[in-house]
Amino acid sequence: MNTNETKRASMLNLVNLWRASGRPKKEFSAANSISIHKLNYWIDLSNKQKKSNSFIEISREIPPSKTLDIIYPNGVKISTNGDFSLIKKLIHLF
Repeated sequence: MNTNETKRASMLNLVNLWRASGRPKKEFSAANSISIHKLNYWIDLSNKQKKSNSFIEISREIPPSKTLDIIYPNGVKISTNGDFSLIKKLIHLF
């Protein structure tokens, strides 16, 4: 691990410690000898990292012999054999 990776890991660990502590940022940063601005920077970076990892890529390729079923929580079911333009229109109704 190089110096930048070590620092990043250390600071992200500090962010996790702050979240678990329940203490105000100002108090936590003073107790850990870092500026509140630096703590805020790493909190923002941590939040962006979490957001970027929250999506999973899916393939849009569906074999033509298969059907796609979308079932809404209210029980409405939409089936198609590959005509996604209809699905797109139905989804964008709301």
